[in-house]
Amino acid sequence: MAEQHERWPSPAGSHGDGDGDGDGDSVAEMMDLSGRGLVQLPEHVLQMPWLKNLYLEGNALSELSEDFFHRLPNLIWLDLRNNKLTSLPLSIGDHRCLKTLLLEGNPIRKLPVELGSSRRWCCCRVRTWRRRTRS
Repeated sequence: MAEQHERWPSPAGSHGDGDGDGDGDSVAEMMDLSGRGLVQLPEHVLQMPWLKNLYLEGNALSELSEDFFHRLPNLIWLDLRNNKLTSLPLSIGDHRCLKTLLLEGNPIRKLPVELGSSRRWCCCRVRTWRRRTRS
């Protein structure tokens, strides 16, 4: 039986896969690239500064570029659950819009201090860290 992942509601109210059809908007504010086996983020995503909601859950991303948060300045919702991330770019500290960051299921070893210096957060979930044990 396939594992079911919880779908969080989008605060911007947009739905779909980011192609802009279905609701008449000329610019999609949401992109869903969940479960596509991505090992790196496609460059065209970083060329969409208007994105507000980005779903990348269930891929194989091991890192985000240092300029990720600078190139997506309007993100308010970022779902990175169940990837292979071990860290986050320090540039997250410069981001002013991000309110929800979902990191569960990543082998993150250390979070940037900048992540905790903001009061803008509505939700930041990072559980399911696994402590290494010695044999």
